[in-house]
Amino acid sequence: MHGRLILAVYGRTLAGFGVVLIGVLWLFSPWLLGHLTSPRLAPLSTLVTRMHTISGWLLMGYGLWLLATLVAWLRLRRRPAVEGQWYLLRIPKPMITDPHSSTAAQLGQREAAMAGEIVRVLQAIVAHAPADRRIALELWYTDQGIAWSLWLSHSDLHAPVFSAVQGFVPGGDLLEQPDPVTTAAPALVWTSHTLAQPAIYPLRRADAMVGDPLDAVIGGLRPQQGVTAIGVSLTLGPVPERWQQQGRAMADLLGLSAKDQQASASKETATAMLAKLQSPAVTVTLRTVVLAETAAIATAQHQILVGALASYTTQHDRLRQAWTHGRSQTTVTSALRDRHVAHWLPIAVPPLLPAPAPPVLSLPEVSALWHLPTGRHLTVAIWRNNRFAPPSPALMVSTIGAPPPAFDVTTPLKDRIVRITGGVAADGRQVYLGFPLKSYTFHQQITASTGAGKSHAAKVQLGELLRIGAGFGVIDFKGDLVNDLLTMIPDDRLDDVIVFDPLDPEHCLGLNLLDPTYLNKDTEPDFLVELLEALVASTDSHWGDSAGMQEALRYGALTLMEGEPTPTIAHLYLLFSSSAYRATVLERVTDPDLVLFWTYQFPKLSDTQKSSMTALQRRLSQFLINRTVRITCNQTRTTIPFRQVMDQRKIVLAKLPVELIGATAGGILANVLINLVLAAAFSRLDTPEEEREPWVLVVDEFQEAMRRGDPANYQKILERLRSFGIGLVLMHQGTSQLPAEMLATTLEIVQTRLILSAFGPDAAVWQRQYPDARLTMQDWAGIPLREEGYAAISINGFRQPICTITPLPLWPALPQGGAARAFTPLAPPPRDALDERLRALAQFGRAERLRLLRDAPPALWDAILDRMQADRADRHAQLLAPTCSLPRAARVLALSHGKAATPRDIALAALTRLTLSIPRDAVDEEPPVKGKRGRGGAPEATYEATPAGGSVATPAVVVNPRKVGVATVMQAEPTATSLMQLLAENPDAGL
Repeated sequence: MHGRLILAVYGRTLAGFGVVLIGVLWLFSPWLLGHLTSPRLAPLSTLVTRMHTISGWLLMGYGLWLLATLVAWLRLRRRPAVEGQWYLLRIPKPMITDPHSSTAAQLGQREAAMAGEIVRVLQAIVAHAPADRRIALELWYTDQGIAWSLWLSHSDLHAPVFSAVQGFVPGGDLLEQPDPVTTAAPALVWTSHTLAQPAIYPLRRADAMVGDPLDAVIGGLRPQQGVTAIGVSLTLGPVPERWQQQGRAMADLLGLSAKDQQASASKETATAMLAKLQSPAVTVTLRTVVLAETAAIATAQHQILVGALASYTTQHDRLRQAWTHGRSQTTVTSALRDRHVAHWLPIAVPPLLPAPAPPVLSLPEVSALWHLPTGRHLTVAIWRNNRFAPPSPALMVSTIGAPPPAFDVTTPLKDRIVRITGGVAADGRQVYLGFPLKSYTFHQQITASTGAGKSHAAKVQLGELLRIGAGFGVIDFKGDLVNDLLTMIPDDRLDDVIVFDPLDPEHCLGLNLLDPTYLNKDTEPDFLVELLEALVASTDSHWGDSAGMQEALRYGALTLMEGEPTPTIAHLYLLFSSSAYRATVLERVTDPDLVLFWTYQFPKLSDTQKSSMTALQRRLSQFLINRTVRITCNQTRTTIPFRQVMDQRKIVLAKLPVELIGATAGGILANVLINLVLAAAFSRLDTPEEEREPWVLVVDEFQEAMRRGDPANYQKILERLRSFGIGLVLMHQGTSQLPAEMLATTLEIVQTRLILSAFGPDAAVWQRQYPDARLTMQDWAGIPLREEGYAAISINGFRQPICTITPLPLWPALPQGGAARAFTPLAPPPRDALDERLRALAQFGRAERLRLLRDAPPALWDAILDRMQADRADRHAQLLAPTCSLPRAARVLALSHGKAATPRDIALAALTRLTLSIPRDAVDEEPPVKGKRGRGGAPEATYEATPAGGSVATPAVVVNPRKVGVATVMQAEPTATSLMQLLAENPDAGL
């Protein structure tokens, strides 16, 4: 029994002595043979000769073994060093177990379990992979606090290690980080540590672990002035195959010796050895590192850290197990330093070249040097503010930096992949998250506080829509998003963009809800009337309570659409105030119900019923009083063909800066745009559903539209647009900005949601909305601004689990082109007399130019319009030419003006010419007005309350345009009413 144990424990040493004896025999056998010359010693001489021969062959074999070992060692030395990757391990604070509420044994079990999980994962990998895989558990002092870090020698270790972290601490993550040693510090001091006694002697007994044994190391990481970084690293590896056998033999031998000598201390040591053997164990390479401004400071700090490790010691009978260190290495250089030297494959070393066995620690011993942070480290550790949730594999498109998903012209647009945001996969890869374009039709919501990256997230997605060739629209209530998008339009899509900017001083676009040519011929007029009703309702929260106004609007709009070739809201206003114009319109109306209403019912209305007409006129005046709204909504044609835009994958960018045009005007124009989009979408009934091209509408600062909108109308939009291939992206700051009904509808219908911040009541809303995510209010409120967010993403209606998202960088900037500020068309010689007259007209000031255009004979006016259309083709070719000197944004604007805009002077003149051509009574009908009568029976000026943000009504005035000049009427903002009202109230305002 003793012989087997001695052989197991000291077998390698005995083999070494045997080699030495063989060598001595081979060296001295010739000398011995020289003295064995007597015939009587012939048998002995023969024996010595044979022993010499045998020992020679043995030494030759041993020499070949040494040579092979040396060659293998040299080959391994030429292998590239293992660089690996560092990761910052962060866990959320809510997952901390307060050590003060747990016993020391419970705390030790928790820490050992975590360390054991990582080690078991490593052992599983080593069993099926090369044995050079390594994991390093590290603690680093940094400026942000103490970092719990991991170093992984190979990338395939990340997935199992991350899975272990997630399994033990849900919500933890591994954040990729650079090598801490690359910190910009001139001095580096480091050393390796080993055990003073054989590894079978425990470093710390489990029954001796009182409190948190990690406190000693944490104390050594407190820096002195001038120290940049302090680190402790435990590189883990597999245990040698014979360690268990040798350790058990040594424990048994020590136990037998203690039994023979009746030594209780030796018996306790043997018992501790057996307990260590029963625990999973790993080899540990312990290193300590200090970086500082000077070598002296680094050396002093390193001595403090080494002193902290001195507390990890245990007395075993006459031996003391402790950490001992070699000579400290000092480097003064700014070059890259990799302290993790390569860990080569184990080699069978000859007995005369014994390699020092690396320290072997059990899991409880490892947990005494490194474990997850606890409540003791609340103020020193680096934590996650919230839980980490890895994305579903179905959302992952590719790794960050990989080429975009490929497609060709045969790939249906709805199936092209859009990368909408970034994320971190379970294996630690930074990945793109995305879905097919069709998923937009299930609508998306982006919520974030000011400065949290809402516009950035939108620009990333819109850049992807540009890449795949999709069409989209943007309604921007600030204007910054549209301005940035103008610089992102690629060359092949410059001609696809229409820009709506109501503040453009030179051009304007038309948005006429009553335009009969806007939709296809099969569209019923009632549909456009419903859109007009929805628009008027958006300006009046009590619209649904007035049946009289609703009836009047419906009869008036239907009459106008049948009897007026170019109906506008201005015509609708005059329809109620001018009997002469009404008679002219009725001459072209064939619907008997409409004729009956105006001929028999309207004249018999009581004053109370007529007051509904007056109230309706006041609501219609909101589309006439504001100059921007008036010139936009009262052009004869809608110049943005949304149906063609959708079907041909075009782009519409609308700037509605409410700070400049006013909240009322911005809300009205936004609602007009949305209703026109709705009308175009519903007209797609003539196209099979599978052939409807997806089109995305992004509404930034959605709450601005809601302030002037009807929640019921938006609810209908959300519910019905998906089947027509339209996807909405609603952007706003918080849930409190939306009315309760609209919020409920949004939460029910919108399936994709990017939540970049959640303060106050938002955290509670999202916690209730996504209970399966098991995120607390602290998780939602703890979203780090501009660094992370949470997303609930739906792929074609299939909702994926909540995941953590990271912002993507903007796509590479495009060349912006020349430095010219404005488009200057080529100036050929005048082609005819009309060219000469137009050039002469341009020399006048705006007021005079408008007067001349207003007074132009019909033939000249039509010729001007025809020439304007003909010149657009020439400008279009010049703008698309490679030699165009305009910057990218200016080219997009100029091309947009050529397609959809009208010069503002032409639009103003056309509006005035149209209004003055409307027949009116000698004295237009005046609606009943409450108030005193002034001199001459004229009603005194009255004021009427207007909605918040609207124009304030002022006293009515009588203006003769011939006396005050057309510029005053056309350019100045009317006070009592709009230009249309002034002209209608003054029969002498003709030409």
